[in-house]
Amino acid sequence: VNHFHGRMLNIHPSLLPEYRGLHTHERVLEAGDNEHGATVHYVTEELDGGPMVMQARVPVESDDSVDTLAARVLTREHVIYPATIRLIAEGRVRLEGNRVFMDGARPWSNHSPWRMEKHRLNEVPTPLSAHCPHRNATAMAGSSRFGKARPQPLCRNISA
Repeated sequence: VNHFHGRMLNIHPSLLPEYRGLHTHERVLEAGDNEHGATVHYVTEELDGGPMVMQARVPVESDDSVDTLAARVLTREHVIYPATIRLIAEGRVRLEGNRVFMDGARPWSNHSPWRMEKHRLNEVPTPLSAHCPHRNATAMAGSSRFGKARPQPLCRNISA
């Protein structure tokens, strides 16, 4: 894993750092959480503990089963994984040590990576305007272990 540091991504079906490992949907329902989601993070030797790049949140409905919740999370995974890869390919996201930077921004806590709420596959998060319909999308660069997070709204529709 160390040989490929900064070159492997994983998508995990939870809002890390909560619910690392397996059976995340079951654990969220058992805990009675009101939201769930997915996280894209760099792979490290620590299970689901690498620097996080992007998250997407979904509501947990009162009538959710493991299958319905998993299906809702999967739709968000299909958005944030390609969006993350696109940002990396464009050189907008980089990893230095265990810290994630976007557009040269200084690092924040790993506990608050970029968040995408209502994006389509051809949208990439960029600075949000007050008139943007995606006001719920926020982004933060992160370190895997240190500091408090400061939200920065992000969003812009870009044609594919």
